[in-house]
Amino acid sequence: AWRHLRGQRDKFLRDTDEFVVPDRPVTTNMAEYRAHLRGLPATYDDTSILTQTDVMDFDAYVASL
Repeated sequence: AWRHLRGQRDKFLRDTDEFVVPDRPVTTNMAEYRAHLRGLPATYDDTSILTQTDVMDFDAYVASL
């Protein structure tokens, strides 16, 4: 379960890397989303990780705000 969570998180971080370039400003939501992704492992423990849902993509994250 930990490997799955980290794999999803890492994929979405890579996907959003293309938006973090010097000539394009990062939107507030994108910066918040990336911080959310980086903090995901700290939100679970060995028990709660077993019931975690899939990591939200950026559009789902923004829609949840």
